[in-house]
Amino acid sequence: MRWLLSCPGAAHHACADLENLREEVRRPRPDDPAHHEVLNVRHFTASWILRALLSRGALEIARQDGLEGTWRELVDGAAAAVRAGQRDGIWTWSRGDSTELRHPMWMTYQGLSALRAHALWSYRPDDR
Repeated sequence: MRWLLSCPGAAHHACADLENLREEVRRPRPDDPAHHEVLNVRHFTASWILRALLSRGALEIARQDGLEGTWRELVDGAAAAVRAGQRDGIWTWSRGDSTELRHPMWMTYQGLSALRAHALWSYRPDDR
């Protein structure tokens, strides 16, 4: 958690740590080890970082290190990055250099879940 709190960027809503990522996971096929199965994994990074920052442990660490103000800036920046990924309530995954866009259901779910967590945190001042 401390590496998140040490983000050097001033504009946290545009921090490189919030960019969506894609990776391929390869493993040998059980029936034919000479060939590999490929799993494409997409990470809606801003959503996961927002949820991590909103965990009770993150706030406790920020308070211990005297970084509660930084923590609040990071939370607000991550929430802004999540919101920026949607249009009319649907999140979009761009396909690299292509102009083709995808609207994966899991991304909309993660975006809404992260923003819901942020809204609940924002409107429960007695629980901070």
